[in-house]
Amino acid sequence: MSRQFAAVLVWLGIAALSRFLPHPPNATAIGAIALLGAFYLRPRWLSLFLPLAALFLTDLVLGFHNTMIWTYGAFALISWFSYRKKFSVKNLGVSSLAASSLFFVLSNFGVFVTGAYGYSWQGLVNCYTMAIPFFGTQVVGDLFYTSVIVGSYHFFFAREKALTA
Repeated sequence: MSRQFAAVLVWLGIAALSRFLPHPPNATAIGAIALLGAFYLRPRWLSLFLPLAALFLTDLVLGFHNTMIWTYGAFALISWFSYRKKFSVKNLGVSSLAASSLFFVLSNFGVFVTGAYGYSWQGLVNCYTMAIPFFGTQVVGDLFYTSVIVGSYHFFFAREKALTA
């Protein structure tokens, strides 16, 4: 096992653990793992697999929910749209903010589709309005975890090629 692969497994464990530890709503490291994979892991399926594996393994313990398709889909799209971007602090920050925004839009649309707020324009507006505080904690969590996880990976492995399976 290469040093890079071992590091990715450690960070994957941290991402999974972040869902079990007390944390503000949506402030976990899953988005950071999606971005880590998108920036550094090859082939593409591996970058998609990591965040989804972390979600699925932790959902086995935390429980499954009726918006899983939207949650998993959001993280898959985060990885997909960020794939092969060159590392820079700017790209990292923009990708992290975009990841938070994409998750906010998709996951809350999933909540709306369940009928939790009714099936009307007002229900959709209420759904997104009630989710705004969760968006704030997600942005902070994503920026923090992405800075730590992707930043440390880049620091330790910047001179090495992208990890390949």
